[in-house]
Amino acid sequence: MNRLKHCCKVACLIVITICFASNGWAQSESEWEDFYFKVCDYDYEDMPIDPYPESNIFDGDIKTCWVCGSYKENNPESVHLKMPHGAKVYVGIFTGYGKSQALFYQNARPKKIRLSVYATVHPEGHVSEIADGYKGLKFPREQIVTLADSFGIQKFELDFSRKELNEFSKEVYRQARSYFESPILDSCFFVKIDILESLPGTKYDDICISELYLTGEKCTLNSSTPLTPIKNVYTNQAENSILIDDDQNQGIVIYHDSLSVLQIIEVSANNKWAIVISMPAEVGEGRVETLYQLVNIPDRKIVNNEIEECTGNYLSGNELAFTTNASGQLMLTYRANDDEYYSIVLK
Repeated sequence: MNRLKHCCKVACLIVITICFASNGWAQSESEWEDFYFKVCDYDYEDMPIDPYPESNIFDGDIKTCWVCGSYKENNPESVHLKMPHGAKVYVGIFTGYGKSQALFYQNARPKKIRLSVYATVHPEGHVSEIADGYKGLKFPREQIVTLADSFGIQKFELDFSRKELNEFSKEVYRQARSYFESPILDSCFFVKIDILESLPGTKYDDICISELYLTGEKCTLNSSTPLTPIKNVYTNQAENSILIDDDQNQGIVIYHDSLSVLQIIEVSANNKWAIVISMPAEVGEGRVETLYQLVNIPDRKIVNNEIEECTGNYLSGNELAFTTNASGQLMLTYRANDDEYYSIVLK
C-alpha cells in the first residue's frame, strides 16, 4: 500500500487494555483487565507519522483506514469499543481499504472476527494524566462472525442477552465494591473485537479496516391500550395504594404496598404512566430511603426491572421524570449509575 502522510488533528477514542494478576479474587474463567478510556486530540505534526492509525476507523470516512496487522505474519491487533446503552446493540464495519474498489481487493481484510464483552467499573482515583482507568471481567460467552467480502458497511446484532449481561455486570460491580476502598464512579461494557481470519490482498500484505462502530437501538417501553379511557390517577387516604377512575368505575386499585407510603410525582398526559415515590411506612432510626418507581397503569404493574433490562445502566430506584422529545414523543428521563441522565421512549 502506498504510504500517505497525514498532517491533521483528529478527535479519537482510545481504549488500551493490559492483563494483570487477579489478586486472588477474579473468576476462574476470566482474568481481570485494565482499560484506559479517553477522548483526545492528536497532532501528527508533533508525533511519529503513522499514515494508517487506529483513529481512522472512528473518523466516519471510508477513504481512510487502519492497518491493524500483516496477513503473512498473522498478527492483527484487537480493538475495544465502549458499548452503547439499549436493548439491542449493532456492530457496523467496513472491512478492507475503502478508498477505492481496486485498493479494497489489493489489501488484506478481515474474514472472521470474535467479539467478547467485558463488564467494567471505574473506581475513584483510577486515572492517569490522559485517561480514566476501568477494571473489568470478561463475560464467559463469545460471538464469532464470518464477514462478507464486500465493498461497503455491513451491520449485525451483538448476540448477547442484555438480561444476562446486566446480571453479570451486577456481580462484577458487587465484587469491585468489596475490593476497592474508593467509591465506584461509573460502570459500563466494552466490546473487544479480535480478527481470527483474514483474506489476502492481491498486491499488499496490510490487513485493513476502514470503519468500525457500535450503535444502540433506542430503548422503548410499551403499555397496553385501556378498554375504557382512564380519567384520574391518585392514591388512597392511607397512601399505600394507587387508584384510578375510568368511564365505568371509580377507585380501581392498580397497585398496593402495605409496607410503604406512596406519593404520585407525575402522571403522563395520556394517563398510561405514573412516576411514584415509595418510602417505608415504618420509619426507624437512620436515613429514610426513597425509591422512584414507574407504574404502567393499563397493565397494573411496576416496571423498574424492565427499565434495567432495557437500558443496561439504570439502577432501580434512581430518579425518574417525564419529558418530550422534539417530535412530541413521551420520554422517560432517568439518572443512570454514572450519575448522568438518559432517556427512553414510552408508548
